[in-house]
Amino acid sequence: MEEVDNIIIVSLRSIGCDIPDDVASIKAFSTDIVVDGAATALATINEKYKFPRRLPNEMSARFRICTNMANACKELGYADDIGYHQFLYSNESEVRKLFMWLVEKLPRESSDATAEPTGVSAVLNKAITDELEYRAEAPWTLPVAKRSGYARRVATIPGPTPKSPPTYVPHQQWEGLRGVHRLHASVVVIPAGAGDVTKPLSKELRKYYAGALPYLTAQPPVRQDVAPSILEKVSAEYTAAREWEEIWNKEGMDTGLSEAEFRDRKRQFVRSKMAEYVRSSALKGDGAGFGRNDADSFASFLDSFSDRGLRNAKGSRFTHAEKFQFTQDEGAAAAVADTEEELRKRREEELRALQERLDALSAEVDRMEHEIRNFNVNTSQLESNLREEKSASATKEALYRSKVKVFELLPEADKNIELLQGLVSTSTKRLVELATKWEAVRAPLVLEYRTLKESQDGRMTESRRKLAQIKEFRESMKQIAEEARIKDELYRQLTAEYEKMTKDINRSIYTRRILEIVKNIKKQREDIDKVLIETRALQKEINHTSDVLNRTFSATDELIFKDAKKDDACRRAYKYLASLHEHCNVLIADVENTGKLLNEIRDFEEKLEQLNQQNVLPNLERITADYIQVKKENQALSAKLSGRA
Repeated sequence: MEEVDNIIIVSLRSIGCDIPDDVASIKAFSTDIVVDGAATALATINEKYKFPRRLPNEMSARFRICTNMANACKELGYADDIGYHQFLYSNESEVRKLFMWLVEKLPRESSDATAEPTGVSAVLNKAITDELEYRAEAPWTLPVAKRSGYARRVATIPGPTPKSPPTYVPHQQWEGLRGVHRLHASVVVIPAGAGDVTKPLSKELRKYYAGALPYLTAQPPVRQDVAPSILEKVSAEYTAAREWEEIWNKEGMDTGLSEAEFRDRKRQFVRSKMAEYVRSSALKGDGAGFGRNDADSFASFLDSFSDRGLRNAKGSRFTHAEKFQFTQDEGAAAAVADTEEELRKRREEELRALQERLDALSAEVDRMEHEIRNFNVNTSQLESNLREEKSASATKEALYRSKVKVFELLPEADKNIELLQGLVSTSTKRLVELATKWEAVRAPLVLEYRTLKESQDGRMTESRRKLAQIKEFRESMKQIAEEARIKDELYRQLTAEYEKMTKDINRSIYTRRILEIVKNIKKQREDIDKVLIETRALQKEINHTSDVLNRTFSATDELIFKDAKKDDACRRAYKYLASLHEHCNVLIADVENTGKLLNEIRDFEEKLEQLNQQNVLPNLERITADYIQVKKENQALSAKLSGRA
C-alpha cells in the first residue's frame, strides 16, 4: 500500500492540501489532515461543495461539518457506509478507501486536452461554433442605432443585490460591418488549360488570354461582386467535377473505355438523342423544336458547350444563396447615398432599355419560329412526295429497260436462247467453283472468328473482374484513408494529452509493483490449489481409513460375539472391544472439536488484529474526551441561559 499512499499524497498536494513533508503514509494522517484533504477534494470535484478546511473548536460545529461532508460524498456516489465518524474517528483502511475514491473523482487535466480539437479543420469549426454561440447570446443592436454600420458590444455586470439594477459596461468587440451588401455573382471566365503544361494552347487562344481577356478582378461589373463570383465559379467547377467523377465510377468504368473516350461517347449519345427529338417533333408538327435541316446546326451548337456542359452541369450552393442577403445598415447607406442612388438609376435605365429590346427580339423570334415551323412542315410533306415519286420512277425505268432488251432479242429467238443457256451453264459452273473456293477460305476464317470472339469474351470477363477489383480497391483505399485520418487525429489528441500529463511520477515503479503483485497472486493461487489438493487427498484417506475401521470393527464384533455366549474370556473381550470403540469415537469427536476451536481462535485473532488496526482504543479515548467537552459546553450554555433568566 506504500505506492497507493504516495499517489494519494501527491494528488492531494497537487490540489492545494497542506500536508506536512514528514507525512509519508495514510497511517500518519491526523483528523485535521483528513478533513483538509476531503474538503479540498470535494471543492475541486464540484464547486458547490464548499466546506471549511479547518474544524472549529465547538463539537456541535465539528459534527455538523463532518456530517455534511459525508452527505456530499453520498451524493457524488460513494457506495460504502460513511458518516461523521470516518472523519473524526477514522482508521487507516477507511481513510485510504475514501481518498482513493476522491482521487478517482478529481477532474483530470487530460480531459480538457482530450476535448480540445487538434486538427486544422476541427480548430476552425470550433472557432466558428464559439463565435456563433457568442453572437447568438449577445444582445442585438438595431440598424438605426448603429453608426456607420457597426456598434460596440455591451456587457452587463450584476448589481450587489438581486434587486439592484445591473451596470452596463462597453465591450471591446464590435457588432456589424461597413459596406454590407447582398450576395450577387457574375459570370467570370478563367483561362482554361493555362496552368496545365501537358496540353499546349493555340497561338490565338494564348494571345486572347494575354491581351484581350480582362483580369479576373475586373470582369464583374461591380467591384463588390468579385468574391461572390469567384466563389460561385469555383464551387460550380468543384460540383461538376464531383458529379463527373460519380458518373465515371458508376457507368464509365464498366464500359472498358478511357475517360476521354467515354466523354466523347456520352456527348455523341446526347447529341443524337437531341437531334432525334428535334426531328421527331418537327415531323409531328407540334412546334416543339427545330426542323430536320437545323439538327446539324443544333449539334454544332452543342459542341460549343460540350466541355463546359459536363463541368457546369449543376449549380452550387452559392447559386441558391442569392435569396439570402445581408441587410445593409441605414447608417452605412446614408454615408454613400449619392453613389448608390446614381448607380441604382443607371441600372434601372439600362434594365428598362434591355427589357424593351428583349421584348422586340422575342416577338421577332416568335414570328420567325412560326414561319420556320410552317416551312418545315411543308418541306417535310414535299420531301415525302418527292421520295415516293422517285421510287415509282426507278421502278418504271427498270421495267422499261428489261422490256426493251426482250424486244431486241425476239428476231433471233432460237440462237439467243442457246447463247443464254450457255451463259447460264457457264455461270453455274463458275458459281460452283467460287462456292468451293469460298468454303475453303470461309472455314478457317470462321474458326479464327470464333477463336477471337472467345478470347475477346475472356478478355471482357477479365476486364470486368479487374474493374470490380479496382472498385473494391478504391473503396478500401477510401476506408483506409478515413481510418488513417481518424487515427492521426487520435494520435495528435493522445500526444497533446501526454504532453499535459505530469512527468514527476515514475511509472516503472508502479509497473514493477503491479507485476510483483500479479506474481504474488499467482503464487498464492498455486499454494491454495496445493492446499486444496492435499485437503482432498487427506479427506479421501480419512474416509478410506474410516471405512476400513468400520468394516474391521464389524467383522471383529461378529467373531467375538459368536464365542461370547460360550466363553467368559470372549465375553470380557467383547466388552473391552465395545468400550474401546466408544472411547475412540469420543477421541475423534474431541479432535474435531479441537480443530473447530482452533479455527475460531484464528478468526478471533484476525478480528482482534483488525480492531487493533482500526485504532479502537485511541478512538475511544478521543470519543471520551469529546464527550467530556460536549458536557462542559452544555453546562456552560445552561449557565448562560440560567443567568439570562
